[in-house]
Amino acid sequence: MYNKSDQKVRNSKRRVTSTFNLIALPLAYAFILLSKVWYNFSFNTPKLILPTSYEQINNVTASANLTAIDMLKKGVVNSPRGSAAALSIGPLNMPMIFVFLVVSAAVLFAAIKLNMPTIALLSIYIANFSRLGVNSMRSLVEADAYGGRYMLPTNNINMFTNMVWLTMLISFSVAFQIFVAKRSQKQENSSIFHTIINMQKNNLANLLNTDSQKSKEKVN
Repeated sequence: MYNKSDQKVRNSKRRVTSTFNLIALPLAYAFILLSKVWYNFSFNTPKLILPTSYEQINNVTASANLTAIDMLKKGVVNSPRGSAAALSIGPLNMPMIFVFLVVSAAVLFAAIKLNMPTIALLSIYIANFSRLGVNSMRSLVEADAYGGRYMLPTNNINMFTNMVWLTMLISFSVAFQIFVAKRSQKQENSSIFHTIINMQKNNLANLLNTDSQKSKEKVN
């Protein structure tokens, strides 16, 4: 026998599984990108005068490759407050820009379990903090006033930002799916309710007609 409740359970499990497969991809790739090179530091000058001894050094060159993990170290960039880290450190010494994505995914699963589109929208809001963190890092590291001309950004930063946008897009898609599903369910319940009412009316009309015919037969 066909059972609609079983169908709902299967659809819910299928939605959770498909969402896990979707959200796991940008999360995994974003995690891999943390260990990739985000900036190429390159310094080259024909003459350098030391600020303390005023000693002159000719043909000074320096270079380094910096990952997102390196951006967590204090002193990697200058700022109005002096030497600072470019990214905030979160739990397990992970960059907060990645922690926000993990929390966003957890909130999205809660939205699916509770079947609430508003919670899925909250997932978008949380993931957006990751995007803001990347923008803040770039504005600090790449500022000319603090030596940004020596820091050359790589495409890995853009790829991480794309993973953030993809996470937000998935969250929006899930929120829309839950909204549509709940609306369809309400319409279905309303249709069933009206069908039952019509059936009751028909049954009542048939009973009245039957009673009326019996009454006429008794009179005759």
